[in-house]
Amino acid sequence: MGRITDLFSDRIWSIDTTKCSKWYSRTVNFIKLIRITVVTFAENRMGFQCVALSYFVTLALIPLCAFLFAVSGGMGLSEYVDEALLALASDVDQDLLTMIHDKSMNLIDIAQNGWVGVISALTFLWTILWMMFQ
Repeated sequence: MGRITDLFSDRIWSIDTTKCSKWYSRTVNFIKLIRITVVTFAENRMGFQCVALSYFVTLALIPLCAFLFAVSGGMGLSEYVDEALLALASDVDQDLLTMIHDKSMNLIDIAQNGWVGVISALTFLWTILWMMFQ
């Protein structure tokens, strides 16, 4: 019984796994790995970082699609990109994909009309560079 309770106490760090059975040694190492992962996750506040990453990915989705359509539209490949995005996201609701496509095209139209487009493009570029070097 003492061997099992050692796995769930701080005595796990002092267990000599070379003198144990192979199964018990692997169990000890696995539980050590789980404990290190959980403690590191909590200490580094990884939950907040996961939420922030999800927020930035969601925030960057429409500008990324607009960038893809703008670059591919300049080369005459926008229909192929549109078909590829629809094929890759076959599990996603078609209304959502249509909305993303419409918003992306709206963003391209705004970007092609004067100073607002220039400021928007520069802000987008700065955001991309800022996120890359964080």
